[in-house]
Amino acid sequence: MKMNQIMSWICLISICFLSLQVMIFLCEDTLKVFNKVSCNNKKNNKKPATANVTYDYKNKIAK
Repeated sequence: MKMNQIMSWICLISICFLSLQVMIFLCEDTLKVFNKVSCNNKKNNKKPATANVTYDYKNKIAK
């Protein structure tokens, strides 16, 4: 009976540790993808805005 309880606890601890590792792996992967997408959005938003502003100034100066 005692050996069975020890094996049950060892299995429970190992399953908990394995599930924790999987959750950490998934969270790291999700954060990498989120950071990549957010950095791309910031870069894409900055370039057209400055191009539009300089284009408007050039048209006003030319007139």
